[in-house]
Formats: sequence, structure tokens, C-alpha cells
Amino acid sequence: MVSKNSWELLIVEDAQADFANLSPQVKKLVYRKLSRIQKDPLKMGKPLKTKEKLTSFDRNRIIFTLEIEEKMIHVWAIGQKDATKIQNTLIKRVNRFLR
Repeated sequence: MVSKNSWELLIVEDAQADFANLSPQVKKLVYRKLSRIQKDPLKMGKPLKTKEKLTSFDRNRIIFTLEIEEKMIHVWAIGQKDATKIQNTLIKRVNRFLR
């Protein structure tokens, strides 16, 4: 049963591939962090300095957007904290999906 306070988590296909390419140890950490984000995304992460409303969480970057009224979390990218690489990848993905 899903709590009415929980958020729906949607990991886009490209981010699923990002996750699949992580080491087993990092996958465990990311999975736990995704669970924390899903419980209370408004308190997790910090906004990135981009024109899109993107949020990043922790050193293993999880980049996501929120649709607050729908209580939906979209995960766009998952990867090691290499700000330039992950942010460029993310912006390409977001632009492809949202434009």
C-alpha cells in the first residue's frame, strides 16, 4: 500500500542505464538515497545553477525535478560527482524530454 504522503518516483530510461553502469557498492548507496528522496524530496538535495529547475543530491549525483502538485519525482541522471560531465548530460536529456 502506498502512503498518501509518498511521492511517485520515475527514473527515465537514460538514468536507468546510468544506474546499471554503477558498481554494486555504489548501486546500494544510490538505491538508499533514492528511497530518502522519495520520502521527502522537498528537503533533499539543492538546486543546480541552471535555467531548468533541477536538483542534485549527494556526491553520487542524483539529478531530479519535482512536479509538486502531482507529487512526482523525475530522475534524469545518476552518476559520480563530476559536475561538468553530469550537468551537460543532464541538460541534453532534459531538453530532449521537455522541449
